[in-house]
Amino acid sequence: MIAAVLLLLLILPLVFEGRPRHLGSLATAIANPSWTPTPPSETAIREVLPDVASKPTETPIPEPIVLVERNMNVRGGPGTYYPIVGAAKPGDQFPIIGRNETSDWWRIWYYGTLAWIYAPLVTTANTQDTTIAVFIPPKLTSAQIFQKVSPAIAYVQTGEASGSGILFEGRYVITNRHVVYPFDTARVVFPNGAEFDGVPVKGWDLEADLAVLGPIDIATEPLPLIDGETTPIGADMYLIGYPAEFESFPQPTIVRGILSRLRQGESGRITYFQTDASIAGGQSGGALVSDTGAVIGISGSSIADGKFALVASSADLLPRIRQLIAGGGDPVEGERRRRAAVNYDGGIDLLGFALEQGEDRLSTQETISLRRDQPLWVGMRWRTGSDQQVDFAISLRIHDESGNKVFQQDEVLTDSESRATSRWQEQEPVDTWFELGIPFDLPPGVLELRLIVYNIETLTPTVEIEVWEPEVLLARMRRSD
Repeated sequence: MIAAVLLLLLILPLVFEGRPRHLGSLATAIANPSWTPTPPSETAIREVLPDVASKPTETPIPEPIVLVERNMNVRGGPGTYYPIVGAAKPGDQFPIIGRNETSDWWRIWYYGTLAWIYAPLVTTANTQDTTIAVFIPPKLTSAQIFQKVSPAIAYVQTGEASGSGILFEGRYVITNRHVVYPFDTARVVFPNGAEFDGVPVKGWDLEADLAVLGPIDIATEPLPLIDGETTPIGADMYLIGYPAEFESFPQPTIVRGILSRLRQGESGRITYFQTDASIAGGQSGGALVSDTGAVIGISGSSIADGKFALVASSADLLPRIRQLIAGGGDPVEGERRRRAAVNYDGGIDLLGFALEQGEDRLSTQETISLRRDQPLWVGMRWRTGSDQQVDFAISLRIHDESGNKVFQQDEVLTDSESRATSRWQEQEPVDTWFELGIPFDLPPGVLELRLIVYNIETLTPTVEIEVWEPEVLLARMRRSD
């Protein structure tokens, strides 16, 4: 028996000789689980390395950002008619989320929320290899629009009449003048039941049929007034207010129509939306809302026996409202007088300006009638501060009723001896005159002449101190045939 076992042990190596070596390796691995494979040879390493090197390493794309170089406003939307939601200071950086359709506003991530910043006043980084999304407000359903807007629509009541109102920034209520005139106070009620008796009338504007009440202490979120004058004809429109109301604590009503056309007021200073949305007494002072939920007008009158509502444009009412809140004076005239002297943050001040056509000095307090046979001259008086080392130029621009730029003329600021602003005597007034080469084919309607002052070297606009906006309105004009 022992001899047989020994004989078997001698035969087994001979049986497995010549078999594939991997069987032997497998047997060894099973017998010894802690077995470690032999490292590949140097030749094998050289064969593998080219494959690894041939696969490029993905480089992360840097995040696009804006770089702030001056004090400026941050707003809730792409335009100066949106409310200010914060401020930016030199050295701030914010990620870019998107842009508007005209690329003059960046949508940014501002300390945990989405906001907008004016593109010409900032620089950017890492935008050349990145597609910046265009932000287009989505269209909302009727129910979504009502849910968004109605909480801030107020019921306004006096001893003789009632109407509607809109809660505005600063917790002021905007309504029509004819709703509250001649009373000094009014009762204001909101859909949540909040009631305010004896709310003071801050001021009113006869031409625009505007009145401002308040402020009041309420937690409801106010509504921004948005420029909607580029809304296409035929777009859906909504009126929200309190038509034909008789209850003491009513709920607002919503009706829908389309934008039929735009009209100009007799003075040429106010644009009106014409819509077939049903309007009745009590809707005065209510909101005209676009299909994106933006309040683009304040309702106040009708034509064709009430078949069409005429609603004043938010874009034209906004400066008047803010002037009434600031207190006193005809809003448009007061705005022009205030901006006749502008203190810029770049060390240069505009002390005043004048417009002349032919031999006539034109009043900037009224809409100017442009004549084809005479050039328009713009005169401005400037003053530079101490240690002013920057050479400035100006851009005189004309915008049509839709806000589109239809004319631009840039000029370098020099004194009578052709010296640039960096060589002017500090605190000494300098007068400049420029002839505008306005073309004959300007669009009809009211035009706006605006001024921008900018650094010649960097092409960066300078802005008005405490206002932080680059454009200054010089005058409104109308082409005469």
